Amino acid sequence: MTSLEIPIPELEQLFQNICKRKKNCIFIISKIQSLTHMKGLHEGMMSLLDQAISLNPTKSNTYFYKAVFLLELEKYQDALVLLDKALNINPKDKYTNYYKAQVLYKLNQKEEAIKFCEKELQIVPSCPHSHLLKGKISYDLGRYSEAVPSLEESLKLDSTNLLAYLVKAKALQKLGNLHEAKLFCETGLKIFPDKYQLHLLKGRICYELGEYLLAISSAEIAIKLNAKNPEAYVLKAMGACKLRRDEEAMRTFDEAIRLDPRNSVTIYLKKGMALFEICRYPEAINCFTHLITLGFRKGYYLRGKAYLHDNQLQLALEDLEQATVAIERGEIEGTEAKQLRELIKDYKKRIMEELKGIKESEMDQENKDPNLRTREDEAVTFKVKAKSLPLQENNSVITEFPMNPMTPRVVSQQKELNFKLIQSETKFNQVAEYSSTRCTEEQDRSSFLNIDSLKEIEEAKKRESCCAMF
Repeated sequence: MTSLEIPIPELEQLFQNICKRKKNCIFIISKIQSLTHMKGLHEGMMSLLDQAISLNPTKSNTYFYKAVFLLELEKYQDALVLLDKALNINPKDKYTNYYKAQVLYKLNQKEEAIKFCEKELQIVPSCPHSHLLKGKISYDLGRYSEAVPSLEESLKLDSTNLLAYLVKAKALQKLGNLHEAKLFCETGLKIFPDKYQLHLLKGRICYELGEYLLAISSAEIAIKLNAKNPEAYVLKAMGACKLRRDEEAMRTFDEAIRLDPRNSVTIYLKKGMALFEICRYPEAINCFTHLITLGFRKGYYLRGKAYLHDNQLQLALEDLEQATVAIERGEIEGTEAKQLRELIKDYKKRIMEELKGIKESEMDQENKDPNLRTREDEAVTFKVKAKSLPLQENNSVITEFPMNPMTPRVVSQQKELNFKLIQSETKFNQVAEYSSTRCTEEQDRSSFLNIDSLKEIEEAKKRESCCAMF
């Protein structure tokens, strides 16, 4: 073994294959891909490919294979230059258009990538990878109805491609065909029963369908197959929240954060939204605060909304102002920014109306006649005191505060007691008159009298005698 960690004859054979015409192309590509990341091989492979180009400058395949090597090393711009050279030599070179589409996709030039996928399909119509790449790019561009036929064609040519199943199921999900997407996941699971990605996707679709127990079940299977994947824990936690298994949900969210603390923005976001849905606003506010510290600017809007529902209006207004600033600075972009701007406008209007109502209520209270408020307060206080004052055996009241008999308060108290006495005596007379007309002389009239009225008369008389003492 050399420092390249592969036998010299194997490198020589690879070199000979690269220099030849594109026979056994797939084998050579897979060999380059398998050798690319071997220890100490980088410089040796690059030297070998450069030598092949220098010996065969007019052969497109030498440029093509070096481009494949650079693509594996994620040097996309360099790979693109070499692929263009290969296509200039032979525009109909097999697989070159496909690899150029792949490089353009990596460089986020997706519209151009689709064009080269179509060029490759004109040369090799039965290439499943070109159909798959075209479907994947269409999905990324949001053209879900265009993605589905390409993915179906890819699966007809190669029914063992996991990525094709995943992307097609996601496209159906985005189109709203949830039941069809669920059935397609189950079809894929017959071929790939041990692939956690399909179980996880099926669980997400079940969650959207409101089948929370099935969603939790799929998430648990995904966790068994890959216990270090935080997304499965998040799905399980969200399902538990919907079933009001709140404590289980919070523990599962925390486990997801523990597994992936560096990429916890999505987890904190979903945890905070789950807490918001079950009206645990202070805890939701804590999650959104953590999102803000992680640089997630939309967190201001979410926290402001939570503050609003928690009736902390001023804090809600401040956070919504911060969210508006983030949108103006371009920190929140696209259609999401437009939607948030409208929502923030409505929430701010609602908050301002509520704050205005509170302020007007406070001003009305302040503008009220202070003398009127004092008299009302004194009247309420006296009623409470008069009813609660204990009586001694000589019918005198145990006073708790000195009273001046000349004050208007005493006069109003005397009038109130007189009025109560008159009311009670009138009630007594009415009851007595009723009983006398309905009962014979032998009956005990006292059994028909309102005992409560008698008690009220006695208490009123006692208070009257008490006020007369002052």
